[in-house]
This record gives sequence, C-alpha cells and structure tokens, in this order.
Amino acid sequence: IGSRVAKRLNGWECELVYHDVVDHDAEYVAATGAKRVELDELLSTSDIVTLHVPQDRVTTHMISDRELAMMKPTAILINTCRGPVVDENALIRGLEAKEIFGAGLDVTEIEPIEADNPLPTMANVVLTPHLATRALESELNGAQFTMENAGRMVRGEAPDWIVKPV
Repeated sequence: IGSRVAKRLNGWECELVYHDVVDHDAEYVAATGAKRVELDELLSTSDIVTLHVPQDRVTTHMISDRELAMMKPTAILINTCRGPVVDENALIRGLEAKEIFGAGLDVTEIEPIEADNPLPTMANVVLTPHLATRALESELNGAQFTMENAGRMVRGEAPDWIVKPV
C-alpha cells in the first residue's frame, strides 16, 4: 500500500522518502520515486508521515513518545494501517503538547473507539471509518477473484491471487 501511495504522490512535486525493513527491487523502488532513509531521518524531516505496516510484535507502538518528539511541530501523522502501530496515549500527549500539528486516522488502538477517548473531539485530528474495502467494486472484485481462484485450484492450476501471511 505504501508503494502505491508513493506512486500516486510521485507527480505532485513532493520529495518522497520511505523506511522499510524489507529490501525491495531497485526497479520497484524507482517506480515510486521515493528515496530510502532511516526511520529517525524520515520522522525528523517529513511534513507528512503516513504509516503502511502490518501490526506485529515489532510494529506495535512503533510510533510513541520518542518518535513523536522527533517530528516537526508542523508535521501530520496519518495512520491507515492498524491502530496499535501508534501508541495512542503518546499521540494524544503529542497532539496536546503541539509536538506535531495533527493526525489523520482511520484506525484506533481500541476498536470500536471508547466513548471517553479524546481523539474524536480534538480539533487537530481527523478520524474516519476504516472502510477501504467496503466500496461496492471491492466487494464485487473480491468475490469474482475468489471464485476464479477456486476454479483454478479445482482444475489443478496454480491460483493467480495469493494473500501472503504476515
């Protein structure tokens, strides 16, 4: 998802940087127009940080007090991957202290969001539902691809679409 976001931003005259624990093919990276940097450099120099990682024991709370303090006071943090990737209490503290300018979230650490969570009422937070796959086209395509894959497997053929485990 991160590389697709980068490809879409490539023509918008912005400098794109990324950090990843995975080494990608040079041609693949070149197509995004992004430059690989260390996470600390990305956090300290970026105007917008958008997160696209799976949630696992390494990425849980990968953005917390230390990382937020490194960011520019004008920076915006966008989390559309998994809520627990961001330490929500640290984010609330950082937003209140104006360590960062704002946050855009379509996921929260606890879902459904608790009634006493201050994020929905904060002026510097945009909170939306995590419904990317709820588009009618996604549901129709998902059903079609599933049936086509099942047919291939029944015929002894290799499936075209495989979701790799995290």
